[in-house]
Amino acid sequence: MSGRTLAILFVVLLLVAAAAILVNQRAPAPEPTPEIPPTPERVQFLEGATIESVTRLDVRDNLNDDFASFFRDGQGLWYQTNPTSTLVISQTMNSQVTGLLNMTSQRTLGADENPLSAYGLDNPAYTVVLALQGEDGQVTRVLFLVGNETPAGTGYYLQKEGDPRVYIVPTFSLNSLISLLTTPPVPTPTATAPIGGSAPVSGTTTLTTTVPLTATLPLTGTGTPAAP
Repeated sequence: MSGRTLAILFVVLLLVAAAAILVNQRAPAPEPTPEIPPTPERVQFLEGATIESVTRLDVRDNLNDDFASFFRDGQGLWYQTNPTSTLVISQTMNSQVTGLLNMTSQRTLGADENPLSAYGLDNPAYTVVLALQGEDGQVTRVLFLVGNETPAGTGYYLQKEGDPRVYIVPTFSLNSLISLLTTPPVPTPTATAPIGGSAPVSGTTTLTTTVPLTATLPLTGTGTPAAP
């Protein structure tokens, strides 16, 4: 074998060795990043509204034709105005209405994903109307249409007037308002004693103080005593 052939073989050997080294030193290919599903769009319907701005709440059961209406005066006291006119427990009303003010959707569905009948919104089961008074004195009316419960029973399908989208909201955000139709927070009457009645005596009192008696001698004669 000639020297030239040996030189060529040596060069080839060097190239193969260099290629092997490069392959071994090549960085591993990065693992593919898993795709994160998009976060469902969440909407707070009454963002910025406070209980102090609420002036009225109406709840209607459209299927049974029941209706309840409540009014909040400037002092923060709540009254039921329909079906009866009476004072209600303001703290309870504030708590239930605050749940509506803080209500946030769990999921947003496009207006064209399904017909409204698929959500029960072609003939909503309930209608909730809230009146809010702004700093300028203007009153804004916000209307919600409540459809069917979701298959899991944890949410309602809901639409806000003027918004064609369909939202899924937690059942607890609306159940307390729906319950106002049948169990409004009316104060329990306090029993009072009848006027003119007498309270029964249930015990006896023992007298422990005594009055000392002074003895008096009886008179045995009359007239003036004789002189000695």
